[in-house]
Amino acid sequence: MGMEKEEIVKEIKRFFSLKRGNVKIERSWSEIVVKFKEDVELTEEGYERLYEFLKSLGFLPSDIWESAVIEAWGYRSWASVDVFKNYRNNIELSVYYTRVWAKGETRYFVNKIDIEETEDIE
Repeated sequence: MGMEKEEIVKEIKRFFSLKRGNVKIERSWSEIVVKFKEDVELTEEGYERLYEFLKSLGFLPSDIWESAVIEAWGYRSWASVDVFKNYRNNIELSVYYTRVWAKGETRYFVNKIDIEETEDIE
């Protein structure tokens, strides 16, 4: 069948090298939410590794939501959500983060990941 939600959570924790105290897991019948007690900071290369990691788990990008939060001289930040879908297992994964551009560099501050079962589209 493929990866189940609990296996995906385990792989996410492994990717971020999270200890039990650094993450809060909330479970419901159709959704698992991985909340980070402190935002996980990633460089552009680090976020690209996360993207490739999710692709390796069978997730493909399906949507991006973002809105400008702050714009000032030499500084911009956006509240963003990247949505990935695993069509084989009908699982949607959403990465919630703040993207900050300052001094010519972009940083990503990941604060939560939702993993949710979706209905079979076929």
